[in-house]
Amino acid sequence: MADLLCYPHPLVTSNVLYVRDVPFRVKWDNLVTTFKACGPVSQLEVTTTKGTSKKNRCRTWAVCFQDIAHAELAFATLRGTSIKDLPLALPCPLTLFHSAHPSESDASSASWALPQYVVGVKLQALAETNIFSLFSIFRRAGPLVSLRLDVDIGRDAPVCVVRYWSLDHADAAAPGVTAALRERFQLSGIVSLKSYDPCTILITNLDSGLEANDIHGLFNKFGTIIE
Repeated sequence: MADLLCYPHPLVTSNVLYVRDVPFRVKWDNLVTTFKACGPVSQLEVTTTKGTSKKNRCRTWAVCFQDIAHAELAFATLRGTSIKDLPLALPCPLTLFHSAHPSESDASSASWALPQYVVGVKLQALAETNIFSLFSIFRRAGPLVSLRLDVDIGRDAPVCVVRYWSLDHADAAAPGVTAALRERFQLSGIVSLKSYDPCTILITNLDSGLEANDIHGLFNKFGTIIE
């Protein structure tokens, strides 16, 4: 993908990613199943984090993808999801990193663009598409923080949500990505990307007698209200 050369990822610079804090009950086959949509993977190395007992010891797996594009795909679509084929009562999040020893600054979200959701393409059509093909369409505009299907953002139905590392890339995505989506799904209607703030909620059907202080009183117990 030429886009990887034009707009390199700020973190993923090789085809190797690291799965950290993996309990001993998670086997390599679980990771292979989890990464299945991102192409074949191979195991490079395993390191063990010492604990007081085998029960709370964890491992770090170095996972090699077929190329850097598929490593980026995994980083954008799987980070924070659950490792597959584990008992429902014992879920385990996928703590995926670009380095065996990432720094705190690597995770900073201060400069990320607001997430955008796709309007005009049915979620079922997106879900049935090869995830790498879909990723490639969005990646043309720049590297992705995340790409998720079936996200509940409070609309009538779940949506596809994409987030870019750079606001410039998010702005540039609108014309090129929407045109590519229209072509890919042979659509004649309007296709667009709309930004939303995941820290903002919309409240409807409020009593006309409620004041701003009443709203603050209801919600400030859950955290700081900016405005």
